[in-house]
Amino acid sequence: MENEMLPNGSRYTGTCINNVPHGFGIIDFAKNYQIYRDLVAEKPKLKDATLTKYVGSIHYGEMDGKGKLYWSNDNIMIGEFVGNFFHGKGKLVSKTGKNPYIHIGQFSKGFEHGQGTRRYASGLIGKGNFNRGMGFGAYLIVYEDG
Repeated sequence: MENEMLPNGSRYTGTCINNVPHGFGIIDFAKNYQIYRDLVAEKPKLKDATLTKYVGSIHYGEMDGKGKLYWSNDNIMIGEFVGNFFHGKGKLVSKTGKNPYIHIGQFSKGFEHGQGTRRYASGLIGKGNFNRGMGFGAYLIVYEDG
């Protein structure tokens, strides 16, 4: 196990190959570190959120494989990562805004994209297709009680 400071100021604990994070690891992100600029630009509720920690698979210095990504606003992304992006099957626990929700389904570059189910704290359930975080096309909204 290595414990080192990364060039961006984040701290890495985990396995390395040739001094490059690779395998299983934990990244404690530097304060105010942000890699999802496009995602944050399109989702205003993430404007002041930054990444705090990643626990999972690292492939030559990037979040890649299965892992958990924690945000400063208490949001959590659990699932598949590719090239530092939440991408593939996963679960987003969004605790921000007036109507928190849990989204389970497909993701593309950090956005809910493809088939998914979103359960809001209010009891509303959205099922169907998502495009860059929004329900579209064949998309059904129901309440838990039917």
